[in-house]
Amino acid sequence: MKKELVQASKDASHYVTSSYSLRQKRCWALVVDNLQPYIDMDIDWENIPTEKLKEIIPLRDKTYDYLIPITAYHIDSKASREKVFKELLEATASLIVCKKNEVFRLINGFVYDGNTYFASLPLVSLRWILDFGQKQKMFVTFHKPTFMKLSTSYSQNLFLLLSEFYSSGYIKMDIETFKSRINCPESYDAQKIRDKILLPSISEFKRVESNLRFIHRFSSTEKKLTKGRKRLDTIEIAITHRNNNGEFVFNTDNNKIIDKKWEV
Repeated sequence: MKKELVQASKDASHYVTSSYSLRQKRCWALVVDNLQPYIDMDIDWENIPTEKLKEIIPLRDKTYDYLIPITAYHIDSKASREKVFKELLEATASLIVCKKNEVFRLINGFVYDGNTYFASLPLVSLRWILDFGQKQKMFVTFHKPTFMKLSTSYSQNLFLLLSEFYSSGYIKMDIETFKSRINCPESYDAQKIRDKILLPSISEFKRVESNLRFIHRFSSTEKKLTKGRKRLDTIEIAITHRNNNGEFVFNTDNNKIIDKKWEV
């Protein structure tokens, strides 16, 4: 089980949920999985000289990019290789601006050697991914096999959000922030979030037999009494996991979940 858990920086996770499609996020998961041997090394990835870095990570000569093998079948077993890589190439148009105002691509492109496709990770992207996690210690740990089986972008985004809050087992945020994290239309209200994101994701998590599940509720912070119902502007999510007996139990203390009406 431990080998199936993948660590990624929160910064990179937030970036892909807001910018990448379902297949592109699967590609990202394969990329960060490949980088796991380096993620916990006590190295200043931002400042280490390139030649020293090259002794640790096998960069290509001259271009100094890092190639990661990507198999179309692992991205989408039902689509043609051409269709998969056409969509993955579209991700290379998406740009990241780092703290030094340096603009770069998470994945620079794809290289084909006549047998295998490789995602080309530019040096600046490699430093950014590893350095942010190393210095800030701000990681999202998620179960890669489950993530790869999810069939909607919303369920992927929600899975990463739940994984980020797994330790506390509880999420409470305003709906506007939630919509930004899930990357859904700004026009979505609580009803549409429930119908378009939460309920389908519950079904998805059951379908892939995820060990991570959730219950949720909406509430309002409005204090004044007005005609009609209060506007639902807050979402709460309680995260559950399967214990050794196969039962789903809460990850949080009971004080945060008792005496509340939850939807499951």
